Amino acid sequence: MMRNGLSRRELLGAATAMSIAPLIAPAADAPRRDDADVIIWDSTPAGLTAAVAAARAGLSIIIVTEDKHLGGLQTSGLGNTNAGQVPTIGGITREFHARVLKYYTDKYGAGSAQVKDALNGFRHEPHAAEAIWEAWLRELKVPCAREFVIESVEKVGPRITALRTVGGRRFTGKVFIDASYEGDLLALAKCAFHLGRESRDTYGESLAGATYPPDQAGMGDRKLQPFDYRCCLTDNPENRVPFTEPEGYDPAAFGWLASKIRPTARSLTAAIPINRVPNRKTDSRMAEWPGKSWDYIDADRPRRAAIDRAHRLHSAGYLWFCQTHPSVPQPIREEVARWGLAKDEFTDNNNWPWHVYVREGRRLVGEFVMTQKDCITDRFKPDSVGVCSWYLDVHPVEVTKVGDKYHGDGEIHQAVQPFDIPWRSLLPKAADADNLLVPVACSSSHVAFSSIRVEPVWMILGQACGVAAAMSVADAKPLHQLPAEKLRAMLRHQGQVIDARPFTEFYPKRKG
Repeated sequence: MMRNGLSRRELLGAATAMSIAPLIAPAADAPRRDDADVIIWDSTPAGLTAAVAAARAGLSIIIVTEDKHLGGLQTSGLGNTNAGQVPTIGGITREFHARVLKYYTDKYGAGSAQVKDALNGFRHEPHAAEAIWEAWLRELKVPCAREFVIESVEKVGPRITALRTVGGRRFTGKVFIDASYEGDLLALAKCAFHLGRESRDTYGESLAGATYPPDQAGMGDRKLQPFDYRCCLTDNPENRVPFTEPEGYDPAAFGWLASKIRPTARSLTAAIPINRVPNRKTDSRMAEWPGKSWDYIDADRPRRAAIDRAHRLHSAGYLWFCQTHPSVPQPIREEVARWGLAKDEFTDNNNWPWHVYVREGRRLVGEFVMTQKDCITDRFKPDSVGVCSWYLDVHPVEVTKVGDKYHGDGEIHQAVQPFDIPWRSLLPKAADADNLLVPVACSSSHVAFSSIRVEPVWMILGQACGVAAAMSVADAKPLHQLPAEKLRAMLRHQGQVIDARPFTEFYPKRKG
């Protein structure tokens, strides 16, 4: 049977269905007050980076999050950073990776295998990233209200005045930041957003919309990229928890994944991605499940919890399938049997990541919508606050079996040159909200978002939001009235890379 670890969504979903009160135990760093200059919803790396930037500017901050463990996917298995061109990464984001390198250097020594495997700080174990963030927030005295579920938003005209949580807690602030993967705050604030794929005609994007079946090519829909888990695996016998058969295991569920494993394959990587991180561990993208996450974003917490659990069982089932099913080449089955979950990761969740990988949620429709042309032909912006160099990267939103063949819909993997992300794409329309910033579910089409949607880029945008919040509070000006050049000058002073023009080389296509 499957190990019985529960994701944060399952715990919170169950509590929401009954009573949230048992989960609201104050953390050691819980806020003593419920008002601050800046209220940040959710503890993703973008939210944490925004908090660092705003705290360094002297603002009071409260991070409000559903999580017990901070750091989003970065501390929940995604340890092989999707960096793109590293020189485009500066500021607080680059500092985080420098702190990762220092963590391994201090702990193991400059010439250690761990330092080498950390790849200049761009590869890390989940618990290492969590320790770094926790120490950083303590250093800056940033409080976190943990294990709270957002319920509503209070507004006066276009101005947000408070964020309310299930259980009755009310957090008031001058500036709000929605740093969630799902875009829950912006939706509750009644900001315009898009969910799913636009049609080709919506923004004139040649890559937009459906690709299969052919008679639906270019049509828009509400389908999302697949979710999955980033499992931390190891082949270290002393730190390995063997894979076991999960509840409800059905080998027939893995036909599409199995079809990708060639009968002559001998390498484990033909079945399971092995992205190495220090201490003989991996960041392994596990068992994509197209079509099973489409209702997640609109769902209530119990339904989200059910989707989380289904994905975890599916991922655990695939690991068992690869180890035991006769359709998998014997050398791979034998190799999989040497691996297991890392015993020293996610120790309060039976070694299973806390977060499912939400690749795509709501996307703001704000002051400027990033589209395909902004990633390819119109790459430079006068109000740029950061640079993106990840490729257009859409995983199949649906897979259909016709006869004995599988057909994927919507997959895009296309290299781009680095491009600017404008300040306007972080702002809702002024009439919707004039004191809200959105670094993760930023204003972009499905196509453009597929390039922006990696943690380093979101962190870069998080820093821009933290600095902008500080300027807004200091100048007593609405965000929409901030001079973009003043914001850019401060970001530049802080080491942020804000101009894509010097970066013109393509980089090799990679999947992440």
